[in-house]
Amino acid sequence: LNPERSGGTPRLGYRVLIVEDNGMIRDMFAYGVHKYFKAQGNVNVDVAPDGSAAWDLLSASKYDLAIVDYYMPIVNGAQLIARIRGDQRLERLPIVAISVGGEDARKASIAAGADLFLDKPIILRELFATLDRLALHKEHATS
Repeated sequence: LNPERSGGTPRLGYRVLIVEDNGMIRDMFAYGVHKYFKAQGNVNVDVAPDGSAAWDLLSASKYDLAIVDYYMPIVNGAQLIARIRGDQRLERLPIVAISVGGEDARKASIAAGADLFLDKPIILRELFATLDRLALHKEHATS
């Protein structure tokens, strides 16, 4: 979860993409992400209501993290995650999958390439702990 990109110029802050069709859930995650990263600097959060809109944003911008719901219209979360993992430019993007779908959604999301999976409903404390785990994992991978 480092804002610096390899091969590019360092950017200030983090870019997070939230892919969720429920507006209330999107707002909650955006609030949580802003709160988590506030101490570490600036954060920019983009939201997409479905996988197709998310792909358009991912194609046009660079992100440090994607939070992807499993159940969405047009392109589901696992399909989007697999597409991300299949794109050389995006394959290392940390992805947190979320869903109310239980074990089936968890298995499909992880099989598609999600780094972590969280069951809804999610308490912000769980989101923060997940972001901490991703940061720790990234530190170990780069050391």
